[in-house]
Amino acid sequence: MKFLKFVLSIIVMTITYGAHAQFELKAGPIGLLFDSPDISGEYLINQDIGIQATLGLDYGDFNLNYDQSSKVGVAARLQAKFYFKPKIKADGFYAGLYAGPEFLSVEYTDWDVLGNNQVNEEKGTIFSAGMLIGYKWLGKRNILFEMAGGAGRNYGELANDVINTGQYDFMWLIAIGYRFNKKNNE
Repeated sequence: MKFLKFVLSIIVMTITYGAHAQFELKAGPIGLLFDSPDISGEYLINQDIGIQATLGLDYGDFNLNYDQSSKVGVAARLQAKFYFKPKIKADGFYAGLYAGPEFLSVEYTDWDVLGNNQVNEEKGTIFSAGMLIGYKWLGKRNILFEMAGGAGRNYGELANDVINTGQYDFMWLIAIGYRFNKKNNE
């Protein structure tokens, strides 16, 4: 019974604390140029810590080892960020970790031994995890600009397969967004 009361009090404290928390909504407009737009939301836990969830698309034509190749995919990524000496709240230089899957379908044209054209399709999941660093600027009207980059590893069915994503993952982020609930900036 004491354990149940303890768990309920933790839940109530978390919910009431969350009512005063801040949230940011961001979009990566540069991703449209590279056929990989994304949108993300960051929940600011306290002055120094933020948790970000990102949902993105990955599509387009590319040429690796085959004549014609195209891909369509959806990626999700979680990022845990620690801000060093923020000026307002959760801004400035940060470092963190990221992880998440990408569900990908790749269609490519190949040649058989007789010289005939073959269209092949592969589907699979790539899971990426790594470390990142970045910087966030926050304006007076809650408009923010963020730049980040990171490196990690790819795991999964397609990590060394036909699309040759390789074992290493490199991520970058250039985002513009808005921070909601500024009145609690401290």
